[in-house]
Amino acid sequence: MTEEQKFMGMLGLLKSNVTTAHEATMTGAFRKSQKALMQTYNNVYKEMQKIGVVPEGFFNLADENSTIDDIGVLSRGLVGFLEAALGKSSGPSDFSYQDTFSNFGEIFGEGTSEVDD
Repeated sequence: MTEEQKFMGMLGLLKSNVTTAHEATMTGAFRKSQKALMQTYNNVYKEMQKIGVVPEGFFNLADENSTIDDIGVLSRGLVGFLEAALGKSSGPSDFSYQDTFSNFGEIFGEGTSEVDD
């Protein structure tokens, strides 16, 4: 897996968190998903910090007291930050991975080294 693929996957997880949190708030579906959403957000956030994409202190980790709404807002904020860092800004309905990553190499380096699974 390349760094770009890994990044795309993590961004996709965050966008899924946003969608799930929205659906949970609007319909009551997924109302028991708070812990899973929290773990996903925290894992992605920590990995993004580890690879140096997100500066320390820009965002908070979700905790046991975080509501589904809180986690949705955190996830959406991180998605917005990452899209802006890539020079892309889009709404939820017109998001394009291909467009978002068209300048990935320019921003994060030209290398496409493989990442161990």
